[in-house]
Amino acid sequence: MMIDCPTDQIILPRRSSITELDSNKRCYPGGYFDPLGFATSADDAAVFKLQTAELKHGRLAMVGMLGISAQALKNGLGPLEALQTLGN
Repeated sequence: MMIDCPTDQIILPRRSSITELDSNKRCYPGGYFDPLGFATSADDAAVFKLQTAELKHGRLAMVGMLGISAQALKNGLGPLEALQTLGN
């Protein structure tokens, strides 16, 4: 069961996974890949490589945010404040 906040329907685009018939678009974890059409001239192997790179970069960003959050919890400082204390 999925519960949506009323503001999500205004801010976020409609989810196409329910109505999308193309399995590649529907099953891709990030939703619709390449909404601006940069990879339309690429072959399937190149698109797969781009999708894989997007997933890897997203996971690395999540690990980075986990590190920033852990540091903030430990030090009680935000990321920029913690950088200022390095030279002292």
